[in-house]
Amino acid sequence: MYTATWWVNLLGIASIHHVTIYFMLGNYPWGSTSVFTAEALGFSLYVSNTTNKLDGILCFQDTEFNTSTIPAVFNVTCTVHGQYVIFYNERLPGVTYPDGYSKFAYNDICEVEVFGCPRAGFYGIDCSIPCPEQCSSYCDIEVGTCEECHPGYQGQQCELGKLIEIFFF
Repeated sequence: MYTATWWVNLLGIASIHHVTIYFMLGNYPWGSTSVFTAEALGFSLYVSNTTNKLDGILCFQDTEFNTSTIPAVFNVTCTVHGQYVIFYNERLPGVTYPDGYSKFAYNDICEVEVFGCPRAGFYGIDCSIPCPEQCSSYCDIEVGTCEECHPGYQGQQCELGKLIEIFFF
């Protein structure tokens, strides 16, 4: 198998803060002697509004881990909005991978936990504060700053009206 893809459908666009991945241990000690560490190397994590990873945002791509350094439980902060969290790995023909990588791609994961607000449009510790009305899209999950403002507004929470000057000649 040259590619391996797994995703979870969050059943709507969620405000994601971070993702935790628990890799398969198979009742073996985690580390350089475990077959599962070699199979996990090189993985990527995406958030998308479709099941196509290329439609989404790359949250993490492993280019540094080896069989001794990859953690059995991996956390990544990825403050984005999306419906699908996609775990992807590949071992493509003709590509030379670093030492320690498995020959084929696998998704040896036991659990994926997605933390954040279950629906977009809210922020704060309990996801109980609505985003400012003047936000034209989403707001930051922690502090509520707007990604974009409706026309005529500006500022971190779109609280300031824009001054419009008209000059006549």
